[in-house]
Order: sequence, then structure tokens, then C-alpha cells
Amino acid sequence: MRILFILLFITFSSSSFAAPLKEFRGMWVITWEIFKKDGEFLREQKLKDRIIEILDHSKTAGLNALMWQVRQGGAVYYPSQIEPWGKWLGHRSPGFDPLAFVLSEAKKRDLEIHAWINTFESRESIPGTPAVDHPEWISRDELDRPMPGAVTLSPGLAPVRSHILSVVKELVSNYDVDGIHFDYVRWSEYAWSDFKELNPDFGYDSNHRFIDGVPQGFLTWEDWRRHSVSTFVRQAGELAHSIRPSINVSVAAVGQYDWGVWNGYHAVFQDVGLWLKEGWINHVMGMNYYWHTYQRMFDHLVGGCPSCWQRPLQAGLERGGRFTVGVGSLMMKEKGLWHEHPEVVRAIREADYVSGFQFFSYGDFEEQNYFEQAREFILTSPDL
Repeated sequence: MRILFILLFITFSSSSFAAPLKEFRGMWVITWEIFKKDGEFLREQKLKDRIIEILDHSKTAGLNALMWQVRQGGAVYYPSQIEPWGKWLGHRSPGFDPLAFVLSEAKKRDLEIHAWINTFESRESIPGTPAVDHPEWISRDELDRPMPGAVTLSPGLAPVRSHILSVVKELVSNYDVDGIHFDYVRWSEYAWSDFKELNPDFGYDSNHRFIDGVPQGFLTWEDWRRHSVSTFVRQAGELAHSIRPSINVSVAAVGQYDWGVWNGYHAVFQDVGLWLKEGWINHVMGMNYYWHTYQRMFDHLVGGCPSCWQRPLQAGLERGGRFTVGVGSLMMKEKGLWHEHPEVVRAIREADYVSGFQFFSYGDFEEQNYFEQAREFILTSPDL
């Protein structure tokens, strides 16, 4: 009886600890990398063949997850009752449901598909897109002028948040995606930009004008902007988890949390530490695109603390959240540093609070024909 009790105690105690996270080995796959090849917009069988090609290459490389772009510019790449087809499909159906198809084919290859949406970015200019149907939703500057280009919607407007939440509900309800991935989940790219002298701070909207002062209940505009983005993330995370509790809700986070000039917390008002701690999201995917060598990557992940990601994310990591590093393959190619990929991944694996990586983006791996070579270092980890 005593032995039985001990065995039961050990079993119960072991189950109270979360299982180690499988290493996340991901890749961002952009709309134009999917729907256009060799200058041709793909449809029907050619598009199906292209999707299979991308999945097969990703599997060859040893990846286990893809951030598959399904919404961009306020238009979508699946049949929707809310928004129109996107420009990379000529604003019309390709003859089948490409999202349903990729989910079916990915399952055969044991690849996760995370539905990647551009959240507040809304550059499409056809009827049915938010910026065209609702110009009052566009972010504005101090003089109450709407953004003239690179349009983003205001996170501070409840109707904007409600509209995007309806897209989230449609996606998560209708498709068995492994995750939903929020990119551009931040204020306008022009806030704190290098072009500030030419482009004023588009951190206001039609209901929250600079001339009227800081919204009631907030000490600064920055506090209000950060609260606005966090409100959406909370609502989106709660909605997605209510529909499918096991879904992985992730965000693309600006590469530096609150240090440096261009950072998530102060420049575009992402409070990802709070989001992960509260459980609104499960996963922070850093866009760490400028750490091109082993030493730079290791210094920024570990050696640079407190200016490193472990500090702001620690509480969220302890409750089961995860952080993975975004590798800027495009930038490494442009700087002649492509050969550094194995060492960059090695540095990531030496940071014990990091549970994987994702490359930006598929097209660069394809251009370099890097899938077989990548497999050699991606699959060196014992955690398959």
C-alpha cells in the first residue's frame, strides 16, 4: 500500500509541472510569396502546386510551423463574409479555399499553420476594406489630418477593434488553425519614425484629437495609446481562447522591448510583457532582425541584460508563455551575412528562456535554395 501511495504521489507531482516546450522552428510566409511566382498570379491548380511546394520545402528544412499570411491591408486570402479578397489574388477567388487547402496539406506533413494577420495596417484601397468604407477610422496627426499613405487604423477606436475582432472570430470559428498571429498590432509606423520631421505623429483619431487634450483617465497620450493596443490584445486573446482554448495566440513584437530609440513599448506602444503575463497571448515572436552574428545575437538575448527580453517577459514565461526569436534572413542576405545562419541559431539555443526561432522570410530561403542546408543545423537539437 505504501509503495502504491508513493507511485501515485510521484505521478501526481510530475503532472503538476508543465511539459517542456517543443522547440518552435518557424517561418513567416508572405502573401506575395504564396500567390505569385515568376511574375504570374497563381490560380487553381498552379496555386495548389505552389502551396504544396512551400510546405514540402519547409518540411525539408526541418521546420515545424509556418506563419501563413491570411490578411493584409484590410483584405483577406480566404472566403470571408467580412472583407474582400486581397490584391495578390486580383481581388477575386482563386477557385478554391486556399486556407482550407493549406491546412489539409500541412496536417499531412505535421506542420503547424498559424494564421498571420496584419492587424491595424490597412493599405488596400478597394470597396469593402476598412480604410475605404470607414475613412474616419484612419489614424490622424496633430492637425487632424488622416494618414495619406501607409495607412493604419486607430487602435483607440472601439469600432476599429470590433471590426478586427469580427475577423478573428470568423477565422478561429471556421478554420482549425494551430494559432493566430497578430502582426502590426501597434500604433502607426510613423510615430517616432526617422521621418518625423516630414511625417508628423499619427497617434490620434477622429474621436481623440490632439486639440482636445489627453483622453480622460490618462496622464499622457502615450499611456492612452498603449492602453488602446492592450485593450485590443486582451479582447482578441479572450475571444480566440473562448472559441478554441488550445489555440496559440501570438504577436510579432518590435525587436527591442523598451530600450533603444526604436522599441515596442515607447515607440509603437506594445506592452507585450503585460500581454504574456496576463495570458492574453501565449507566444511573443520577436522581430529581432538586426542581430546578424552569434555574438550580436547572444549579447542581445543574454549578455545585454537588463536590456534583454528575459526581464520584461519573465512573469509571462513562468506562467507557461513562450518567447521565440525572429531571425532576419532578408537582412542577412542584404548584408552578405547569409552564412551566419547556423551560428545565429546556436546563439538562440544557448538562451535558456528562449524556446525557438522563426525566419523572415520564406522567399529568401527559396532564393538561396537553402532548405537542405538549413536542415543540417535546424535538426541538430535533440528536441524534435
